[in-house]
Amino acid sequence: ITRRDFLTVLANLTGVMVRASYSTEPSAVYRCSNGYYGQPTVPGGSCQPCHCHGNLDLAVPDSCDPVTGQCLRCRQGYSGTDCESCADGYYGDALTAKNCKPCQCHANGSISEVCSKETGQCRCKENVIGRKCDNCMSQTHGLNTRGVCVPCHCNSFGSKSFDCDERGQCRCQPGVTGPKCDRCARGFFNFQEGGCTPCECSHVGNNCDANTGQCICPPNTIGERCDRCAPNHWGHDIINGCKVSHRTSKPHISFICFTEK
Repeated sequence: ITRRDFLTVLANLTGVMVRASYSTEPSAVYRCSNGYYGQPTVPGGSCQPCHCHGNLDLAVPDSCDPVTGQCLRCRQGYSGTDCESCADGYYGDALTAKNCKPCQCHANGSISEVCSKETGQCRCKENVIGRKCDNCMSQTHGLNTRGVCVPCHCNSFGSKSFDCDERGQCRCQPGVTGPKCDRCARGFFNFQEGGCTPCECSHVGNNCDANTGQCICPPNTIGERCDRCAPNHWGHDIINGCKVSHRTSKPHISFICFTEK
């Protein structure tokens, strides 16, 4: 069809028929916006805010019923018939400050992920403290390394206190060693309250008996001061002693002389 023919048809039009469908329900055309409710199609009717304390999730359609105003979708962290409280796993002031925050209870130290909605205090396991249940109480350890807080068991004589670090290492007195500070370190003897006594054995690297303090010679040494290597040993060291010699001995040759008679 040419442009002239099309204009001729338009000039001779006497009417246009439009095919469409419609609804006789007023609510299909007029309804309250998300977050509001009412009956705007009823004479004198209007829309008003849903009574949900301003805690609706307006990013979701029909967060409240458009006719009754019932709260249907509270925003994250809020709950209740009227979105008036913090949801489980959250705490704070849902009405005035509107600051519901996650509890963040420690996975190892808390009994559950739910905390007090007012204070945020999580329910802690035995020997665990802190709002989030994320610390061992005094004289216990292991929440992060073992998943449970257990007693330190620091030795009362050898440790400076009954507290220990996360690995269970107690704070030892001078000359004392061990996770529980329960024995003398090398170079010390006479374990007692307050620590251990230094050995008086400098000639053997301060190595002595942990109970008596008697000097101990390093391996394969001889002499009153342990300052010589034993036979078939070499490389004297005041701490490690002497090494075994692996040299092969030369064959022994004997000569026998005979005289003529």
